[in-house]
Amino acid sequence: MKCSHILSPMMFYYMACYAVTGVYQSYSSLYFASQGFDHAAVGLLQAAAPMVAIAAQPAWGYAADRSPDRRWVLRGLIVASALAVAAYPFERSFALLVMGVCLFALFQTSLQPISDSIVLDALNAQGKPFGPIRVGGTLAFALVTLISGRIFESWGSWMPWVTALALLVSLAASFTLLKQPPAEDQRFPNPFVLFKDKQLMVLLSFVALLQITMGFFFSFYPVYFTQQLGASRQLLGWAYFIGSLSEVPFLLAADRLFERFGAGKLLCVSAAFMALRWMLLALLPSPVWAVATQLLQGGGFIVMMFAMAKYIALNVPEKLRSSGQTLLGMISYGFARVVGALAGGLLSRLWGLQILFGASAALAALSLATLGCYAWKKKL
Repeated sequence: MKCSHILSPMMFYYMACYAVTGVYQSYSSLYFASQGFDHAAVGLLQAAAPMVAIAAQPAWGYAADRSPDRRWVLRGLIVASALAVAAYPFERSFALLVMGVCLFALFQTSLQPISDSIVLDALNAQGKPFGPIRVGGTLAFALVTLISGRIFESWGSWMPWVTALALLVSLAASFTLLKQPPAEDQRFPNPFVLFKDKQLMVLLSFVALLQITMGFFFSFYPVYFTQQLGASRQLLGWAYFIGSLSEVPFLLAADRLFERFGAGKLLCVSAAFMALRWMLLALLPSPVWAVATQLLQGGGFIVMMFAMAKYIALNVPEKLRSSGQTLLGMISYGFARVVGALAGGLLSRLWGLQILFGASAALAALSLATLGCYAWKKKL
């Protein structure tokens, strides 16, 4: 199959998929705050989704691995996610909104890992790189966050509707994904064998510590940027836009870098960039610096997630690829995000958001000095 036949549709799907992330991840905390909830309540709402993900992602990964066509599991999750988020404006009380967020998370949090398993399997079968495909998602995320910042400056209550619309676009785009042939080995191994893989567990532990800091960032950076630093939502959109574009150079060379250095060394680079990013946010509390630190995203978050997704696609048994990606999602977007969002919401009352960015820098540095050194020495 020609490169254009396999790359273009997959890039189109990733663009639609990350448009959803660009809207919801970037502006959901501002939407919750606009409903009159304080930092602790926003933290709880942001933690609700990853708490549900801890249980939901392994279950949906198992279902996808057992399904004769993972694409239909993916499409069902997209439809259910769109219906759940579209109901947000009708959930007037805090209790109802918490339940709505949990319902949305039940379906939406598994979309990315299952998508990664489908796309990576197709690309690996063709011997094609993943980085250029992921660039499409990055560019879409950048553009959507920029446009959404302008829209939500005046119509912040539109966030759920825009998210639902973006999900429907991703549903249409999912029909461009290719169906994979059946695995050569039809035996279905026990998913718990993943926990016996020592190297995988070390790398996932490393990711968990780093993702705790990302959980705090995603939950409170918009609030810190607009409320504490006094910047506009439009400027927030530009910050996200800059952060997304900073990922492009790495993604264009990502597959070659992975082949040369491996997952462990790339995770060490990611930890160093993240520690620097959080420290600058803590020491230089101004909108200009808060925007400038977004440039470090190109060496931090994206490096971590690419390296782990690629590692799982190449090292996990074929019949457990979706389970492996959802395990990564459960740790990254589940456990770690719960800790980051809940701890951030509660501790911000005592210390303030600025000090907590400094604590995030310390945690990233600690992870580099411990698990990072181990992964580097063992050449994981």
